[in-house]
Amino acid sequence: DQKKYNIALAKFEAELEVYAKQLGTDHLMYADTLHNMGIIYDAKGKYRLALAKFDAALKLKAEKLSLSHQSYVETFLHIKRSKKKLGK
Repeated sequence: DQKKYNIALAKFEAELEVYAKQLGTDHLMYADTLHNMGIIYDAKGKYRLALAKFDAALKLKAEKLSLSHQSYVETFLHIKRSKKKLGK
């Protein structure tokens, strides 16, 4: 599983580069990729890295979406779960 997670993270990193160049780092696709990276880091047990990715994604989503939007809420809930796993 760790190998699959590492492959997924490498693909997401490549996506971030493409989105940054073509769409900008304030685009929702960029935020969604950060969110997806957070999920992978969480699955790997790297909760601080997961939280950092979720926080960055949520900040971008807060600028573009309503606070009741499904994508915003999902990221918000992932943050709560990551914090709980870290004992926060």
